[in-house]
Amino acid sequence: MLEAEAKLNIQENIRSGLYELVWSYMLDYENEKNPFRKRREQIAKWKKYACTDVEAEHGIIHLANSLHQSGLKKFDALHIACAVAAQGDYFLTTCIR
Repeated sequence: MLEAEAKLNIQENIRSGLYELVWSYMLDYENEKNPFRKRREQIAKWKKYACTDVEAEHGIIHLANSLHQSGLKKFDALHIACAVAAQGDYFLTTCIR
């Protein structure tokens, strides 16, 4: 329950402009793979709130490869490399149980 409240609070703070959302090509890629159409559509709507949309580039791929070689899963490494490239202050993720 607290996780849901925290998520809703963060989303409201993004909508109000308190936090800036960074989007990336990895979010687009993973969302396109979501088998649930309604969830996919709801997630895609958040892109309009993003202040930055990180695209694939050599530096991101290089950092992601280094992170992957250090033990992170490939997609996790790419997400983190995108966040680093955007110079984000926070990195939020969800856990599927």
